[in-house]
Amino acid sequence: MSYSRQALAYREQEIQSATPARLVVLLFEHAHANLLRARHAVQTGNIEARCEAVAKVRAAITELLGSLDLERGGDIARNLNAVYVFILKELVNVGRHRDGGQLERLIRMVSDLRAAFEAIASNAARVPAA
Repeated sequence: MSYSRQALAYREQEIQSATPARLVVLLFEHAHANLLRARHAVQTGNIEARCEAVAKVRAAITELLGSLDLERGGDIARNLNAVYVFILKELVNVGRHRDGGQLERLIRMVSDLRAAFEAIASNAARVPAA
């Protein structure tokens, strides 16, 4: 089995066995990695790679947006909804233009969100189920 197939099999297993909190972290990791790819594409002038990476980020953020329960989630869910919508709007501009500053802000924002959800997932994993 080739390395890429092994990596894919490992990733699929990780996703299938992940808790909901860990799945959120994985989506943020995916979005962050693709934002870094988009930054590299901007730096190298690779429009196709930039658009592809931005599309993958958009898909991850859309998945996060769709996972929100606005009725039960209260203010936190509403605030996350606003943040995700903001990111999606900013991604439209990043996909169209070579705005490195805007891309850097999104990288920091997604990185901070990933770190916050990583902490939540870690804490949830340590707390025994009631």
